[in-house]
Amino acid sequence: MFGYQAGLIGLKVHDEKFALAVMNNAEPTASEVAAFEDDLKGHKVKAMLYNAQASEPSVARLVQMAKANGVPVVGVSETEPAGSNYQKWMIGQLEALDAALGGAGK
Repeated sequence: MFGYQAGLIGLKVHDEKFALAVMNNAEPTASEVAAFEDDLKGHKVKAMLYNAQASEPSVARLVQMAKANGVPVVGVSETEPAGSNYQKWMIGQLEALDAALGGAGK
């Protein structure tokens, strides 16, 4: 869901097979889960982005794993929040990612 945006700003998305499985309400394979966990534990990713509107227990476990391993976690959404507009929504998500990556912000 944030993949296009990530690509446009130059981020490399790790574990795309895992993300596609979760996005399509399918179970990721054991090797996909293991690769994702390895990336978190080995600090092979700069941040973990997840769908803040979903509540999959497996994703919640990975969010906790990321936090426990000092990997910044950023919740992104697939739909525009009420009371917002597209620009504010996208800028808010980008600013949250910038902050997680240690950026200077505004």
